[in-house]
Amino acid sequence: MTSSQPVVTPNALNFTPDNKHCYAYSGTYNASTDQQTVLEFNTNSEYINAIWNLTQFVREDSVGSTESTVATISFNDSIVYQVMVGSSAIDSPTSQNVEMIIPPFTTVKVTLRSGTTAATRQATVLMRGTAYGMTETGYQ
Repeated sequence: MTSSQPVVTPNALNFTPDNKHCYAYSGTYNASTDQQTVLEFNTNSEYINAIWNLTQFVREDSVGSTESTVATISFNDSIVYQVMVGSSAIDSPTSQNVEMIIPPFTTVKVTLRSGTTAATRQATVLMRGTAYGMTETGYQ
């Protein structure tokens, strides 16, 4: 992908105009005890040195709630990372960061599952990274 302007698409892998950096974001998802896919994209010839940020928010009306959200990152349907993000503090977001290399020609999928829907709980996922193995004019 090559463009004169950055592409801004939720739930997709987006590149800067020089194809050296990329990002993907889920938007905000409400708590669900059902596993929900919040982010899914494919890499091409590039590999990505990625930093993931997984954040959970608990709102004021969630007093006493200590349930957590489980985030799972999979490459080609194989789990490569799983983390529990949780907070019992009112209006206090909790966050986890993880660094990893995403290989070329990989389907990346992030799912979230909450332990409860009783709380007003929301979560977001953001990936930012440096892309290697891509030319300035697009995929090799």
